Amino acid sequence: MSGKSVLVLDEASLAKARKALAEADVKVHAHANLDFGADPLPKLAELVAKVRPAQGPELGAPPQGMQVSEVDQMGAPQASLAPWRKALAELGGSLDIGARQPLPPAIAKSAPVLEVLNSAGEQGVVDIDGERYGVYGWPDLRRSGAKVLLIGAGEPLAEVLALHRLPARHGICRRGGGLLPSTGRMGRTSIEVTGEDYPDNGRLFAVDHDAVFVMDGQSVHRWDGQRQSAQGSPSACMASLMLTWSQR
Repeated sequence: MSGKSVLVLDEASLAKARKALAEADVKVHAHANLDFGADPLPKLAELVAKVRPAQGPELGAPPQGMQVSEVDQMGAPQASLAPWRKALAELGGSLDIGARQPLPPAIAKSAPVLEVLNSAGEQGVVDIDGERYGVYGWPDLRRSGAKVLLIGAGEPLAEVLALHRLPARHGICRRGGGLLPSTGRMGRTSIEVTGEDYPDNGRLFAVDHDAVFVMDGQSVHRWDGQRQSAQGSPSACMASLMLTWSQR
């Protein structure tokens, strides 16, 4: 076994930590699932406190001022996994930060939607069971508190999932399944979400936690179980919902 100790860092903190560790006998690894935030030192201190004690005389003494040994690979990374990354893992998705996925044609030229997506700080591609989704993050795709939207092909416009909001349901539905956990006919989903059946006809367009959005022709209405309210065209409603989800 090597005499070096090991710390596992998130990529954003690696550059900041490298200088501090340059003269120490510590081996540094990046770990994509960790997020120490803007100031890595408190999180590093917490991680150091949780690592296993050094075993065996061959390890030698830790660097002065740091009682560090091998990181518990099963413990520390799992505890630090961002909620949206946990949701992505539960969906079986893999993330490629920096990659690009073409937008679905129905929204590729929608100025309101593009305005929202262009405000994202980082984007990438997610693969779930061979299906590719564009992924957009505010302010990025690295922090535990990031707001993350997945966008994939779907009718009538596209499929959108607010990944950071799971397990609460927030997203644009697609015809015939998809990632959003909505089941059955539109009326059944309305009852599940709002407690009341939708009073008119239409097709399920979106779910926003405690309300459903129903598309009837070229207009969308919001229904919260008590009131209906007009939301404009599908494209305008989509942009409005995505803007809300990208901010909170």
